[in-house]
Amino acid sequence: ERQKEQLEREIATRERQLEASAARKVKLVAKERDEALKQVDELRKDRLLERLFIDAEGRTGGDNRGSFFEIFRSQVGAEFRLSKDANGRDILEPIDSKGSTILGDDGTLAASEHVESLRTHPVLSFLFSQRGGLGPNTVIAEFDGNGQTTNLQSMTTSELYLASYGPKPAGARR
Repeated sequence: ERQKEQLEREIATRERQLEASAARKVKLVAKERDEALKQVDELRKDRLLERLFIDAEGRTGGDNRGSFFEIFRSQVGAEFRLSKDANGRDILEPIDSKGSTILGDDGTLAASEHVESLRTHPVLSFLFSQRGGLGPNTVIAEFDGNGQTTNLQSMTTSELYLASYGPKPAGARR
């Protein structure tokens, strides 16, 4: 009778050990699955961010420190959340620093509208090609202190240098 009880305890202990081992393995596999799904979501978000950047005429190229898109993604990527539209397709949703959806004039702000606002951002605008580029017939004009237009292309280097200091205020010395 004692041997039978001892054997039953050993079997019960072994079953608990096997169940605990299986539970650890299931937990580990579930964690790996969750990490893989997170990576897939990040790749889907990156793909949409890259498409958005290209559609907004983002600059191409870069150097050993990174490309324009990589700078865009690191600086602005957190301002977007991967979501699904009504048809179940992936979309990017502009969000604020608290994670709330940014609202535009007529409801939610589209991702393309948010990126369009970045084209004029004082720091981030360098990431985008400037529209209405300079052609051979483009005249760059500026107004001088008297309100007269000045064609910068026709000025000499020394005239451009002097003009860069702007008009001299009354009583000021150069």
